[in-house]
Amino acid sequence: MNQTVGSVQRGKVYVFVLRALGSAGRWWPFLLVGAVAFLGWEELRRIDLNQVRHSLHSLSGPWLLVASAFTVLNLALLGCYDLVTLEGSPVPRTARWGLGTLAFAWSNFLTLGPIAGPAIRFWLYRPYGVDGAVLRGAIVANIVAFAATLAVCFLASWGLHPALAPIFVVAILGLLAVLLGRLGGTARAPQWMRRGIAAWATLFGVALLDWILAACVFVGVVLSTGQPADWHDIVKMFFAGQVIGVISLLPGGLGSADAFWLIRLPIGAAAAGAALIAYRTIYYMGPWLLACLVLLRRGASAGARWLKPVPSILALLIGGGAVVLLASTASPALARRLRILEHWVPVGVVEVSHLVGALTGLALLFLARGVARGYREAHRLTVALLLVGGVVALLKGLDYEEAIILFALGGVTASQAPLFRKEGRAPWFGWTTIVIAALALGIFAVVGFRSYTSIEYQPSLWWTFGFTGHPDQVARFLRSLAFLGISAVAFLLYAGLRVPAPFHPPTRDEIERALKIHEECGTGTSPLMVAAGDKSIFFFGERAFAAYRVVGSYVVVFSDPTVPQGEERDFLEALMALAHEMDRRLVFYQVAPFWLPLLHDHGFSFFKLGEEAILDLEGFSLEGARWKHFRHAVNRLEGREGYSFTVVSPSDVAAHLPELKRISDEWLSTKEAREKQFSIGSFNEAYLTRFPCALAHDHLGKPIAFANVLTGPGRQELSIDLMRHSAAAPEGIMDYLFVKLLLWGKAEGYRSFNFGMAPLASVGEISGARIWERLAHLLFRHGEGLYNFQGLRAYKAKYHPRWVPRYMAYPEFWEWPLAVVQVSVLIAGGWRSFLQPKRGTS
Repeated sequence: MNQTVGSVQRGKVYVFVLRALGSAGRWWPFLLVGAVAFLGWEELRRIDLNQVRHSLHSLSGPWLLVASAFTVLNLALLGCYDLVTLEGSPVPRTARWGLGTLAFAWSNFLTLGPIAGPAIRFWLYRPYGVDGAVLRGAIVANIVAFAATLAVCFLASWGLHPALAPIFVVAILGLLAVLLGRLGGTARAPQWMRRGIAAWATLFGVALLDWILAACVFVGVVLSTGQPADWHDIVKMFFAGQVIGVISLLPGGLGSADAFWLIRLPIGAAAAGAALIAYRTIYYMGPWLLACLVLLRRGASAGARWLKPVPSILALLIGGGAVVLLASTASPALARRLRILEHWVPVGVVEVSHLVGALTGLALLFLARGVARGYREAHRLTVALLLVGGVVALLKGLDYEEAIILFALGGVTASQAPLFRKEGRAPWFGWTTIVIAALALGIFAVVGFRSYTSIEYQPSLWWTFGFTGHPDQVARFLRSLAFLGISAVAFLLYAGLRVPAPFHPPTRDEIERALKIHEECGTGTSPLMVAAGDKSIFFFGERAFAAYRVVGSYVVVFSDPTVPQGEERDFLEALMALAHEMDRRLVFYQVAPFWLPLLHDHGFSFFKLGEEAILDLEGFSLEGARWKHFRHAVNRLEGREGYSFTVVSPSDVAAHLPELKRISDEWLSTKEAREKQFSIGSFNEAYLTRFPCALAHDHLGKPIAFANVLTGPGRQELSIDLMRHSAAAPEGIMDYLFVKLLLWGKAEGYRSFNFGMAPLASVGEISGARIWERLAHLLFRHGEGLYNFQGLRAYKAKYHPRWVPRYMAYPEFWEWPLAVVQVSVLIAGGWRSFLQPKRGTS
């Protein structure tokens, strides 16, 4: 019992110790930096940032080039770590060297050498099938050689005379190589230690050269300050700072090592600050940025999913770069830089550079849209223009800051070329293009006019040419503004006046092929509306098709595609490939609930459009109290007024076309309406003659109302599309036509009648419905004066149908307003009919 209590007490102590160590590990880097800063607080307080900036501009260019050269040699050497530790793996030597260099260049910025970056190594070596245990062993061996060499160099530089230090380092590393080589030959040695003495000696040799070259970079940067310093003292400070950086666990020793160097380097705090900025840039930041570009390109080539947002991010950055270039071109250049430029280039080059700079900024804003969409051509043009913009920034006023930004953006954008595979076919003209052009002109004008307030406008300014004078720069701004405005207007006119790709109606053979497929393996009557000829047809083999129309940036598929059971997923993949090839996004309009799981798996969002009214004909008759309203309407028109009803076969419809045309024109004129399209048919002789037609005749036998009848395969469903009456038709003629058609369909053996959809019926009624559907419900309740939603629902409800929901599927949640407007305009036949539904709809 006492032993149990003692074990519990010891367990609590262990838990407390582990938690304390965990907390200490979390706060250790900050504690170490704080300790270093506390010990050298007086020296740090005396740092003057203005002096640091002055020292930074005074750094010696040749010494910085020497430091850069040693950095390049060091990077080349870093790949040799993996050459040694992964010997015998399936990775070729050149690949090991390249991947090792890349991994070190990237991870060196995050900590020191191989101490970071295991994850990036696993990702890089994954395609070569390297065993995980082998790769982990190589990483541990690299860390051991790297850290042990640092420790030995640190001890030698601080404890021995400079003449003896190299001998000591080589001797100790040789002993370590022998020791590890012998231990690695034992049966119980871990994986990372299992290397021969020669391999360990080579690895320590690489690590030693690595640290020597790194120290040379540091020495070169410190000597570039021009301050007198002994190289041995600089080397001592270098290794001490690196040890502090490793112990601090901060990325690259940033902060901890820097604080130590600022305090202890024997060159003054300001010079030390400038040297450290140069050192961090040359040895850490530069290689890391290059490694990032290479890694991003490799990820793009491999199709990494985490790079999917990159085109949109690049578009934002490119847009920002364009704004920078426009603002830079509109603002005055520094007189000191212009005087330098005057000695090298003629004034004409400066003038042309301003014009090209303004035009390049505008073009980059336009191209950012194409980059966001993943267009290959837009990407290539953007890279070229970013490089042009960088050159122009230098030629117009030695604006090297803007040039660096544009060159860097060009490099980053070029590295992502594999992500841009689309052919850009979307129309360029639209409100977005107009807004972009206005934005470019606005930025340029606002920056320019606010920068040149001290000069009074005179017409002669337009013809003033010079280098450094203020009027010369005002003149350049005015000419560039005019040139930018003319270019923007010219582009908008060109884009707006281009003839758009026309819609090509399907051929007669294509319509016949689609109707045959539907007869063999389709259901319902909605797909029969492909015969209206106002939709394109996508065929998938010989047993599936879908009717669609391209509008704006969308491919809108009408109703349910006709697809054999079990082939829906393959059909969707092919349809999505078509949309991708056309550079459009898929929208499904009026699809049944059956398709929702399949579309959900492809990432679509859904909006309930309304409910379709389906009447089972077996239960319909004119008997009983339930149907007495319809019975009275039929008796009144047939018994009292002598009206009659017939269904004309497709072959006989042509003889009635003149009368049907007269009725249709009267109906459109009375309703002040125009024909619709896509989801509703229009008066089309070829369309009407493909199907039976229901006619209502007056007492003289003259047709006064008609409806074209859509007969589904296997007599499963009956429906109508066009239903119109003349101005002389009595009240109740539509009820009469419907009731007689329902009785005819029942007698002919049809199972159901489809009254079509009641838009927004039962949409968004529940408080927990989606925001878009709740907004649609408000329109359903309060938009009756314009759209008659409730009246249409009530009319169909009196036939006591069952209600089947219909949906719209669209790619992203936020696209609902765009997709709805585009489809609504398509159906209405134009913006006028869409905005004035009482004066432009059928």
